[in-house]
Amino acid sequence: MDEKARARNQGMIISLRGTNGSGKSTIVRNIMKLYPHETKIEYPGRRKPIGYVLRLKNRTLFVPGHYEILNGGIDTIDSLATAYNLIAVHAVELGCDVLYEGKNLSDGPKRLLELQAAGHDVAVAHINLPVEDCISAVRLRGHTIKVETIEKLHIKSQHDLVKFGLAGVPVFSGNREDTLMQVKSWLKI
Repeated sequence: MDEKARARNQGMIISLRGTNGSGKSTIVRNIMKLYPHETKIEYPGRRKPIGYVLRLKNRTLFVPGHYEILNGGIDTIDSLATAYNLIAVHAVELGCDVLYEGKNLSDGPKRLLELQAAGHDVAVAHINLPVEDCISAVRLRGHTIKVETIEKLHIKSQHDLVKFGLAGVPVFSGNREDTLMQVKSWLKI
């Protein structure tokens, strides 16, 4: 398949980013509810799905990870290599749009930029909330946290947005509601 044909057939890859407690999993769940047809991708021996293929009219969305727990996303997949392989396969070979979140503050920028360099249509939706709100949300879940760690991740998240912008990746940053609306717009729902 030539490069132009491949580009027409591939789906958009949206990386949903934000500090712990910003609402990434909630936004993904809200998007998933908009798709009436869902297929769980399950592997033998695993109790939880490794992802979901969702259909709405003639559009297909792949969401890696599982969402039967509060913190979903690619963090629930055994390895990042597996997660990013699933993302690339679904976006290019199957032509699905992809929405993923999780592990974005570790090596996520490098991996997303690698997907972009390979010719994938990528975008970043960033939930931008005050760090105090994120800390409160994590505490409400009953998790023990180190405030300094969340504060460092919050700053790193902001720096990563600059990297993406300089690399030509479309970036949106806003509150939860505005970020949800942007993701819906990119997915054409």
